Amino acid sequence: MSFRPWVILTLGIVALLVNGVLMFQEDMPSVVTGPEVEKVPEPLLTLTYSRTLRRQNLELMGLSQELADLSAQYMERLERDQKRWDAILQQDRASLGLALCPNKEVPQPYAMLKYLVYEDAQKRYVIEPTRVKKLEPQPWYDTSIVPALYDHFERTERRKADATLMAVSSALLGKEGPAIDGASPWSTGALGTWSYARLEKNNPRLRKMVIEYFGLMHYLTELANRPGGICS
Repeated sequence: MSFRPWVILTLGIVALLVNGVLMFQEDMPSVVTGPEVEKVPEPLLTLTYSRTLRRQNLELMGLSQELADLSAQYMERLERDQKRWDAILQQDRASLGLALCPNKEVPQPYAMLKYLVYEDAQKRYVIEPTRVKKLEPQPWYDTSIVPALYDHFERTERRKADATLMAVSSALLGKEGPAIDGASPWSTGALGTWSYARLEKNNPRLRKMVIEYFGLMHYLTELANRPGGICS
């Protein structure tokens, strides 16, 4: 008895099955993995930094009208030394450009903490403009969670109107961890204690730091992004 016909029949059946499976797989919709889910857009990424928009921008970041006015007045004093600031920015165009120029990672109010805030004896301070000869990255920033702070408070559908003020204030005080953990006054729950007024009351030196930091950050961002600046 010859087995050849059976072998041929078996191979034919196998071929049909394989072909059917392949055709089925071709018709199946492919699983779309796509890119990671985009984080919620926030207003800082589209801000235009200019002299005429100072108060408007600062209020968008959460500063009260009073704080925005005081910070704008601080910028006016910085303007008297514009040539020196231009020269300082030119010293390290590449690194400072990463913080001052538009980007999709960490916007200027967060990125400039690296250059404008220093730490001494476990306390943070805003640099004194008259003493600055060069803007250098500060060591504390390398081990900080400032980028996570930005994602947590800004890139969320539950973003608060004063999210920038509250988040940056936590970095000025060296309290990024408690802020992200929702400690008072950064709690955003239904019974939360979210309050800049409470934060300032508990940390009296914060008011001056906010005025100076936001003023210096905004002014330098203006210079960097104007025609002829390091971002142009």
